[in-house]
Amino acid sequence: MNSARRGWWTPASVISSANFLLRHVMRNNSLTQARRNISRHYDLSNEFFALFLDETMTYSSGIFKNEDDDDLKGAQLRKISSLIQKVITQTHTNKGLV
Repeated sequence: MNSARRGWWTPASVISSANFLLRHVMRNNSLTQARRNISRHYDLSNEFFALFLDETMTYSSGIFKNEDDDDLKGAQLRKISSLIQKVITQTHTNKGLV
């Protein structure tokens, strides 16, 4: 039987997946260990983010003028300015509405 007819699940992959699942279920993960894992994963320093973000530390896509525009700071400031304008416009449009 060729692998295309057999599909992805081979006896070896079933055993490997079962082994992984069993080790995962049996792992001792106390509340303290869970907190430690979360902290190590999410509590990263600003120095780390400064490696790939500009001075605004904005972690989203900027608005670039064109494909050749490679100024990240300018793109981020355009995005921030655009968001501020949208809020101002929406505030004036919905004035008096709750």
